[in-house]
Amino acid sequence: MQISVKSNIKKVTKSLSTFEKKYVPNAIWNAINETLFGLCKELSKEIRRVFDEPIAFTV
Repeated sequence: MQISVKSNIKKVTKSLSTFEKKYVPNAIWNAINETLFGLCKELSKEIRRVFDEPIAFTV
């Protein structure tokens, strides 16, 4: 599996208002964290499904 993330954050931040500059980074941070926590949860389910009696360290 390969995951690639690209951004044009410098271009985007130049066009933001003061309000947006204050709140957009936090919203992005929250979105990334929620995505990663969801990924961890689903990965744990998939490990349990694929492996026969996985040990706690694996899960």
